[in-house]
Amino acid sequence: MRRLLLILLAALSAVPAQAQGNYPRDAAGDQDFQIYSVNKAKRTVVVDGGSDAGLTVGRPLCFYDKGSQLIGCFPITGIHKDESSIQVPKAVMPKMKKGVLARAAVQRQMPSRLANPTAGPAYPGGTSRPVFSHFDFGYVFAPVMPFAYDAIFWDMTGRQPGKDGVWKKQKTVNQSIAGGHLAFATQLNQLMGFELGLIYRYSEDFVRFTDFDAADPGLGASTRMSALSFSVPLTLTERLGGPPVEFVLGQGFEADMSQVRTRVDTLREGSTERTRLVDYLSLLNTVGLRFDFAAALRFGQGSSVKLGVAAILPLAPFGKQRIVSLHLPSNLPADRDQEADLVAAINHRKSNVAVDMPLTVSLAF
Repeated sequence: MRRLLLILLAALSAVPAQAQGNYPRDAAGDQDFQIYSVNKAKRTVVVDGGSDAGLTVGRPLCFYDKGSQLIGCFPITGIHKDESSIQVPKAVMPKMKKGVLARAAVQRQMPSRLANPTAGPAYPGGTSRPVFSHFDFGYVFAPVMPFAYDAIFWDMTGRQPGKDGVWKKQKTVNQSIAGGHLAFATQLNQLMGFELGLIYRYSEDFVRFTDFDAADPGLGASTRMSALSFSVPLTLTERLGGPPVEFVLGQGFEADMSQVRTRVDTLREGSTERTRLVDYLSLLNTVGLRFDFAAALRFGQGSSVKLGVAAILPLAPFGKQRIVSLHLPSNLPADRDQEADLVAAINHRKSNVAVDMPLTVSLAF
């Protein structure tokens, strides 16, 4: 009886402690494969078994060294009739050599970090999460930008000297109409990584035509305003879930640099000549906190399409107003500080909360 127990214990100890998936035992599970090609630059290995052997994309292959010790289990990322390619983490790449034994996963077990500390948390089915660096690019829409301003226009009608300025508010602008998103991201391990990005936002191009002065109805004023910003987010990311859909959480900081430009031209009816009256540039910088959430649909060897949403909390505004040119007519009463009126009317300021909605393509390398 004692001898029988020893035999059973020896048999159990031979089962790999690393999780090997929940695939039923089949023809592929009864076969041994070998690595016959290694690409260190792409962290990819190729084994001598493919779809003809019953293997499929996404199915884990478990690799063993010469001492029959488990190296790790990783999903198949590309397949042909007689070969399969697998992307592997950087940490185990030195162990992946030609001739290393591979077996298809055939049973589901709880993962053990003691058996394979480099494997990290497991995907559903028990496979080890691959580690990638990737480059993201795409479109971003900001329902609420990190800054806001008031769209104004020139209006001399009904002005009360000493009380009213020459600027009237049309509306508040804090939404983008166009934008772009670029980012470089790399994984520190199977779960955590960091991302450094560049975000461009462009707001509405506001144009308003009014009479320059009620006393001269043939002379008009054209007010044009535009705004843009560049942001640099740096976030720590965490990947959850498993293929084909992963979820990415991020938190970090974002620095935003925005500018609002206001230009006023006078033009006479029947003429195409314009006279620049005002050219004013407002600059504002903010630093704040950023929180990201994205859903990524993976394809190929680690690439994905991502749809996300981000909340930004601008905290510390700092900046300045700068006159490019300011040529107010000399006949304006000197009862107001016209430059101060212009700055107050534009009211270039930080938002309390900003929201980004990026749609990007992520290419792994």
